[in-house]
Amino acid sequence: MSILDLMLAKKSYKELDLNTHISLKNKYVFFQVSKVASSTVKDFLQNMEVKGTSRRVIDVNNRYVSPHIWPSQLNESDFLSIIDDDSFNKISFVRNPYARILSCYLHRIVKDVSSPSNKWLSKYTGGLCGPNISFSDFAQVISEQESIQQESHWRRQSDEIFYNIIKNWCFIGRFESLSQDLNKVQLIINGNNTSSQESKLSGKDNFSPMTTKASSKLNEYYDDKTQELIYNSYLSDFKNFGYSKEL
Repeated sequence: MSILDLMLAKKSYKELDLNTHISLKNKYVFFQVSKVASSTVKDFLQNMEVKGTSRRVIDVNNRYVSPHIWPSQLNESDFLSIIDDDSFNKISFVRNPYARILSCYLHRIVKDVSSPSNKWLSKYTGGLCGPNISFSDFAQVISEQESIQQESHWRRQSDEIFYNIIKNWCFIGRFESLSQDLNKVQLIINGNNTSSQESKLSGKDNFSPMTTKASSKLNEYYDDKTQELIYNSYLSDFKNFGYSKEL
């Protein structure tokens, strides 16, 4: 199987296309993970892309106006060549799986009842979604899904970024140390050309359409059964990214 075939065993080409951001200018590929401050990360990276040009960042949550290249804009061989090329830095950000799943539930399921996430969920629950589905039932449903069946906001992060398929990872930052890790990304991309002033987040620090503060609500929503469900189902994320089984 080709690398692309292995990728498409984890998620659809449409999802791969939307969430894979390629910079030919700065030679990196950013693999987006939803519910991991992805809006803030994209704003940071897109501002780096347009720096020194007459372009500006328009809307980080609208992929169609992004300065990054889509995989579908390249020939398949060129895309796979970039994936295999060590000179293109491979970058992503991850989050504690417990907090990410709860954030998804609070934002994409309970709050945004018309979200595509709710429409996707309803296919597996006979229409039960939105605030009518409890967190424990939501956790049960998604924990039983294979990654190819999951929606990107709750897909296992290891599969969302093709962690075991990409062999030349440069940097995987954490939601929990976002500012520091974004500065590391800028140093990786710009090298010694980055000044101390440039290596800082400026202005608005969070570009998410909704902040759930899920990390502070874990004990409110998780019980022993739900914690065990998520831990066992998302075990690859806990192990690959060094997160504790404890809440």
